[in-house]
Amino acid sequence: MLRRRWVRRGILTILTGIVVVALVLAGCVWWVDRGAWGHTYTADGVPPAPVALVLGAGLNPDGTPNGFLAARLDLAQRLYDHGKVKVLLVSGDNSRPDYDEPSAMRAYLVAHGIPASRVVLDYAGFDTYDSCARAIRIFGVRKLIVVTQSYHIDLAVKL
Repeated sequence: MLRRRWVRRGILTILTGIVVVALVLAGCVWWVDRGAWGHTYTADGVPPAPVALVLGAGLNPDGTPNGFLAARLDLAQRLYDHGKVKVLLVSGDNSRPDYDEPSAMRAYLVAHGIPASRVVLDYAGFDTYDSCARAIRIFGVRKLIVVTQSYHIDLAVKL
């Protein structure tokens, strides 16, 4: 009898924990979604801004942008070519001598026709928050377009 009571309490505790975790996760998703609402756009519908912040997404072993990052850079090029932005701020990881996202991003953009003078490098964009905060604090940007994938944009905008 005593053992059954402990088993029931254990099961109830586990189920309560699962419900609490689910509610916390749902709350986080709601908070991010609500904060980004009205501030996300399609590539064609985005209003002009002076700067596009391109967030790093990784490099291939040969040092070139991986597929995710290449897609972001292609979108940034499209925004530049259509006159939506004047400058591209590329932000990524350069924490090791053999890993330099910003320089690889610039090389990719220049190879695709963007003038090197229009690409600014942020070598300390280790995560989304750092990149956004540094755009404001270090580079003095007050209005920008964040370039990333759709699954990531709400979080980037909310930060």
